[in-house]
Amino acid sequence: MRLEGVTRAFAPGQPLFRAVDLTIRAGERVALCGESGVGKSTLLNLIAGLDVPDAGTVEVAGIRLDALDTEARTRFRRDTLGFVFQAFHLLPHLSARRNVMVPLMLAGRGVAVAGAAADAVLADLGLAARAGALPGELSGGEQQRVALARALVHKPALVLADEPTGNLDPATARGALDRIFAQCARSGATLLMVTHSPEIAAHADRRLVLGPQGIAEG
Repeated sequence: MRLEGVTRAFAPGQPLFRAVDLTIRAGERVALCGESGVGKSTLLNLIAGLDVPDAGTVEVAGIRLDALDTEARTRFRRDTLGFVFQAFHLLPHLSARRNVMVPLMLAGRGVAVAGAAADAVLADLGLAARAGALPGELSGGEQQRVALARALVHKPALVLADEPTGNLDPATARGALDRIFAQCARSGATLLMVTHSPEIAAHADRRLVLGPQGIAEG
């Protein structure tokens, strides 16, 4: 993944950040830190193709996202990315198994194939017995594992995690982090994780700090 000269502003002459240069090697685990409001989540959205930069280029898996139209960026996200959110964003009316099946169903996989893949990743995360439970019946740690399973079920090249342990107590957060790292290592996925926690960031391969003037090794 490579970003060159990426700038994003939400008002003329008032850039949120400017001239961000970033290269992340395949399989790396990188923590992205910085003060609140500096644009960490916005940077993830640019890398995910949910937003486009005002200047600069964003390349993921050899694809220039800033050069794609909206439909092509949607296909890119579906095929290449996994996203883990702080709030999990599980669909409340679907079971854990059905939530995990969603990315594969959207990609046109059959119910049998999607179900088998969901069962495998849920079992890998210790959730086989909870596959039929609705999100509201799961603990915070279990919901986080379902969200991780959903992000990884289609074997993405890149996993983006926005404060994935922010809603968990310290012990549960550390266990969740271990699972994220282990699953990404198993699938060969690159991980870019936004976190405010120095303890969480310390377990990544690299720590980066985003500021108004760009990004630096932390």
